[in-house]
Amino acid sequence: MMNKWYRGYIWVAIVMLIPALVRMGSAPTVIDAVFFYLISIVVWGSVLSLILYAWSKFRSGAPSE
Repeated sequence: MMNKWYRGYIWVAIVMLIPALVRMGSAPTVIDAVFFYLISIVVWGSVLSLILYAWSKFRSGAPSE
């Protein structure tokens, strides 16, 4: 079950790569672009992972803990 929880991070890492590469061209430093990419993965990955986790709980019919 927890395996599905981490899929959100993988999808976000792939999707956020394009905006990170675009930002790399306009960012003052490469470190700024890398931090933008990492923070985006943490924030949006957490949101998507929680949604996927809640959806899998809802679909399985298991009561919430």
